[in-house]
Amino acid sequence: MDSIIERVREILTLGGFETSEPVDVRSRSFDFAARRDTLLLLLKCLMNIDSLSEETAHELKYLAHRMFASPLVVGERTRNYPLTSSVVYMRYGVPVVNTQTLHECFVEGIPPLVRAEPGGFYVSIDGESLRALRIDRGLSLGVLARMLGVSRRTVKKYEDEGMKISLELAMRLEDIFDVPLIKPVNITKMEETSPEPPSDIQLNEFTARILSLLEGMGFDVFPTKHAPFSALSQDSKEFVTVLTAIARYNRTMVKRAKLLGSISEVANTESVVVIEGRARKSSVGNTALVTKDELYKIDESEKFIELIHERKKAN
Repeated sequence: MDSIIERVREILTLGGFETSEPVDVRSRSFDFAARRDTLLLLLKCLMNIDSLSEETAHELKYLAHRMFASPLVVGERTRNYPLTSSVVYMRYGVPVVNTQTLHECFVEGIPPLVRAEPGGFYVSIDGESLRALRIDRGLSLGVLARMLGVSRRTVKKYEDEGMKISLELAMRLEDIFDVPLIKPVNITKMEETSPEPPSDIQLNEFTARILSLLEGMGFDVFPTKHAPFSALSQDSKEFVTVLTAIARYNRTMVKRAKLLGSISEVANTESVVVIEGRARKSSVGNTALVTKDELYKIDESEKFIELIHERKKAN
């Protein structure tokens, strides 16, 4: 598993991305974050993409939505066969590519054209260009339909709706007109609807109390189940997202705080660990440390954000 994570990080680094440190907790919804300019990716890396659970995929999509990122799974095979290069697969609404396709897309600048769907490989074509070419060549809908071996109504749908078409038929169309018609697949913009928040997240009493305090300050709080942080806390007025963890001060917490700082630096967010008990430092790396007693004294999200900034500067 670690080898594919490192391979994916290497590819993205070649493509000009800044990458966070990899997440080192089990049952994680994403493995690391990567940014190039305004494009932020949350990536899950799997040798076998069929091992991705629906619950994990849903949290990955939801975190990406809340963090203004794009979810992406990179893998090498399903249970039964290797993934084909230059093809985009889907698992529970998340796009999946292999490392070769990732390299082509983000290093070579060659986007994939094909989507794997039940029944085979399909593409989308430029319907407006198809109509213009057909008319320019003096071909009726019926004539083109007979050339393709489909109905006149199907050709009309290709032109009007840009409906998916088999790769074989699309290549035949391009041979007929000697013009590229297949539209590239944008793997960073696949999800059209906003995912619902994950449900059935069980919080212990202390975590629930801390998250309630943050909500009382004015934050929108979204608990997580498989992320390296306990919740996303967002201030819609200040347009600030805070990766929020809750823990006791110990070696594991320090390691986790460093990871959150790495993710927040790439994702352009803030990160904080609310400490149950005494904190020996004001921050760890890019992550502020705040005790629960300090939290009780804060009544507005702006003041909490100011405290986070102060703690980071004091480091």
